[in-house]
Amino acid sequence: MKSVKLMIAVLLAGIMMAIAFTGCSQKIASLDDYLNSEQGKAEVQTTIDQAAEQGMDLEIYADGTTLCYDYNYPAGTVMPEDAAASIDTALDAGADTMNSVVKTLQSGVSQEGISIKVSYYDGEENLITSREFTGE
Repeated sequence: MKSVKLMIAVLLAGIMMAIAFTGCSQKIASLDDYLNSEQGKAEVQTTIDQAAEQGMDLEIYADGTTLCYDYNYPAGTVMPEDAAASIDTALDAGADTMNSVVKTLQSGVSQEGISIKVSYYDGEENLITSREFTGE
């Protein structure tokens, strides 16, 4: 199922960003600072490219202390009735990994309260489901 493939892509993206943070000898001041750095821009572009290979548009941005991944299905995509439940199941399955990634980010960024939010939107930009991971 496409949502499971996308969840795997999300997990890999988060892990890649966490690895990038662990390679830094100093804490980064904010998520925005990281995303605007050369390394951050490269990581974001790689992740966006991976989503595009799966037929999805992806926007990655910082909203304060939250690293947001907004996945958008293409316009005209017919969503199955159980789309939200299927994606939620995939998000549940990856929760431990995502919370570990959040903890890594928390150790590499000076901001308090770092989290990751993953949201999925249908082809008409309606929210299907969303989950925030806080490292707990």
